[in-house]
Amino acid sequence: MDISDDGQSLDPQWLDVNNNVCGVVQGCRDAAPVAAAFVRAGWSSRSSSWHGYEVETS
Repeated sequence: MDISDDGQSLDPQWLDVNNNVCGVVQGCRDAAPVAAAFVRAGWSSRSSSWHGYEVETS
């Protein structure tokens, strides 16, 4: 599955809003399946570290 940042850009009204959310998904050893689920739902995703992803939607 392609997990890329080719999705829609974030609506400019949200650029300066502190809207980060971090969490743990019990039962997932890897964040890739979680990022892939967001991509399937129409979000964009990109790798942000060795084990992390950023997901966003407009």
